[in-house]
Amino acid sequence: MNFGVDSWSDGIIVVTFNPQFQNEYDLKNITLVVVAANGQSAQLAGNEFIAAREKRPLTMIPTSLFSFTTDPTGGTSKAYSPLNGTNFSSSVLATAQAENWSALIQKAMVLSNYLGFNQQWITTIDLSKLRTGFIPNAEFQTSALISDGSCQSYDVPVSGSLVNRVLRLTEQPQQCDDGGKFANASYGLMLSVTGPKGNLLNPWPDGLQ
Repeated sequence: MNFGVDSWSDGIIVVTFNPQFQNEYDLKNITLVVVAANGQSAQLAGNEFIAAREKRPLTMIPTSLFSFTTDPTGGTSKAYSPLNGTNFSSSVLATAQAENWSALIQKAMVLSNYLGFNQQWITTIDLSKLRTGFIPNAEFQTSALISDGSCQSYDVPVSGSLVNRVLRLTEQPQQCDDGGKFANASYGLMLSVTGPKGNLLNPWPDGLQ
């Protein structure tokens, strides 16, 4: 990358870095080369580049980073990310894309009868695997998916906290009867990260599934 020189003297060279520069990760061990008009050059190794920062939606979470730590016996737990049209309807997919969902989390457990208390299920997501320079933002949002059939409630309360880059979510499922009683927690998760500016940059290391 070439810099435009604003001023040059024996003691200091002043250049302006393009403020619109983006789509580069933080870099270490950069060598700066200074070339004079007479062709003589000097090199300064060991420099560091820190990219401009921006906040962006986290539109994909590798499914290997999900852990269902209190998965009910006999139940099913799944996380879909990146989102695609294979496992859910086009209307859900359209909402997910419009709202920049990070993932879709689905849990279900068959019930012999309605329980007289609210269950609490736990999902953890390890965000410590983000590429160096990207930091997860503590705030998150959920978009509840309403189940078909007769349900005691039509939302899935979700609370959570981010500690040491691990997001711990506590879900209170619906209890429904649609051809058989079951508890269900199904919702979209929306997270964001702050990191180097540029829409071509991947917040996750290459090859992480």
